[in-house]
Amino acid sequence: MNWKFYCFFTIVLYTLHDFLLKYLSKQIPPAIASLAVNLFAAMGILLFMWKPICLQSKNLLNLSINQLGLLFLTGSCLGIATVSFMKVFELGGEFSVAVPIVYTSIIVLSLILGTFFLREEINWQKLTGVLLSAIGIFLIFKTGQTS
Repeated sequence: MNWKFYCFFTIVLYTLHDFLLKYLSKQIPPAIASLAVNLFAAMGILLFMWKPICLQSKNLLNLSINQLGLLFLTGSCLGIATVSFMKVFELGGEFSVAVPIVYTSIIVLSLILGTFFLREEINWQKLTGVLLSAIGIFLIFKTGQTS
């Protein structure tokens, strides 16, 4: 399977994830729900990915302090972002407004980070896509303010 399959698979799973966060946001406090979601995520990885984890277990022992720090930072970002996203929904953010604003903003910020920190190529197609994304963020945000 190539990376495009995993992109599609990720889109489906994140859409379901975000939908379920919205659904749960009025039932469970964000911090508790986020903790549970992330614990269950770790359990899911262990249950469904045990064979690849076992095959790569020698790599776990070779992690540097820098790599462990970056893994901690990445996990912290995910956990805090989950709490924040649930707070958006708990405070009345509409699923059809909040999710596009968040993910479209990620597109814009990812292009900036990729260009300046990862030295990825920037071209007119990417710039046009980001400009259209920014316009989309503006339009969706304005829609969210009127409802």
